[in-house]
Amino acid sequence: MTGAVQATVVEKSSEDLSGDAVGQMLACAHSLRDKRIEHAYVFNEHGKMLYSLKGERARIRFDHRDLFRLANTIFMHNHPAGGAFSLADLYVACAFEMLAMIVVTDSFLYTIKPPYAGQHFTRAHYTDIARCFTIRSRMLPLSEQLTVGDRVWFQVARDLDMEFRKYSFVKRPGST
Repeated sequence: MTGAVQATVVEKSSEDLSGDAVGQMLACAHSLRDKRIEHAYVFNEHGKMLYSLKGERARIRFDHRDLFRLANTIFMHNHPAGGAFSLADLYVACAFEMLAMIVVTDSFLYTIKPPYAGQHFTRAHYTDIARCFTIRSRMLPLSEQLTVGDRVWFQVARDLDMEFRKYSFVKRPGST
């Protein structure tokens, strides 16, 4: 479930994405790794970058123009404090009918997509996602419930037939 990610390695992650698009997305992901505030890149369905956003320490605020441009996009953003998706991330993906959500941390890249290729998230998906997330989170030991990890998202994705992937970034030279 975890693979290494290098900017020089280009894997086709979708039939619609060219090698150049995947390379550009990986370069963007690498640029987000060390940011200490949230940033985002928005890509079209073919992986072409449409625009970028600069956020705050733990969130990105959208103005009304940005909101209208989010439909049918792939949304990549960083989590400076680490961790996979939040429920808020999936709410935005569903509310604006995105094709995929990507989260970048200093060590990992996470992707989540709706159940079927070419499909986008819908508001109906969010109800199921939130319900499944709540159930799966409550099944964790009490000591883990406040810091829900990617294991829960893997289970939610599996339960709802979504595609969840976690990739490890290749360690930087000189890092421990």
